[in-house]
Amino acid sequence: MNNVGVISYNIYGNFTNYGSALQSWALHQAIASLGYRPVLVDYCPDILADKDPLNPFKNMWDKDEESKRMCELTMPAIRENYYKFDGFYTDRFCRTPKKYTSQNFDEVMALITAYRENTVQNNMDLTADKQAQVDEMTTTLQGYIDSLELVEATEVFTVKEGSTTVIKDGYIYGLKPAMTKAAFQSNYITYENVTLQYSGNSGRYLGTGTTVKVISDLTGEEIATYTIVIYGDVNGDGQINIADSDAVASSIQKLNTLSPAAKKAAKLVSRSGLALADYNALVNVIQKKATINQVTGKLS
Repeated sequence: MNNVGVISYNIYGNFTNYGSALQSWALHQAIASLGYRPVLVDYCPDILADKDPLNPFKNMWDKDEESKRMCELTMPAIRENYYKFDGFYTDRFCRTPKKYTSQNFDEVMALITAYRENTVQNNMDLTADKQAQVDEMTTTLQGYIDSLELVEATEVFTVKEGSTTVIKDGYIYGLKPAMTKAAFQSNYITYENVTLQYSGNSGRYLGTGTTVKVISDLTGEEIATYTIVIYGDVNGDGQINIADSDAVASSIQKLNTLSPAAKKAAKLVSRSGLALADYNALVNVIQKKATINQVTGKLS
């Protein structure tokens, strides 16, 4: 039985890849159905040579402390998942005992070249039904190739489908208090080909007044800057408590001046200037006598 080498798998990335495993398995089944013996070539490309799925910290894209902490907390599960993948590749596939890199990959290419030369001769001996299978698969594959369309990469920054997020007039709201950066990026927005830069927040939560600058990964240019508003969070710490009602009281008494974002977060009742009604509404929220609809900014 002829061997067919397969290199379309990767266990050397920073994290295990389900798509790679499923694609490799499907390809193996297809090759085996044609009467050949698929062999998984254990190959690590140069771009992944420094990656360690059992210790991904040094190669994480997100360098902030919160992301590192989340990765640290999930490390037991990450390692368990890695060993399951490795077991899957070992138990379900015929994998080369030798690991290949760019340094010794010429050995693999020599084997492939020899196999191709041998295959040309062997294909002459295919039975009619096997040749029909090969022809059908070739036609199907070519159809897929012909149907491919080149899609130009674009930047995306928008509300996540199904979320309560509102992006309007330079503000982002409809968000829950005590929201971390990771929660914001996972639950409230969808973004592609952009880098998000945050400023103006203090502590672990994103609060009123936090600015989100959207930078294109394609051009390096700034696309837009937004300001987060958490209704009821007037002092910008991302939470709603007595410090916020004190800030509102001081503003009403003209002892301090609120930023536009803070004023927007404080106006739970009034439509124009900040008033005593806004202060009373916020106190009721803090005392859990009322709640704030973060989409409308009014009591509910």
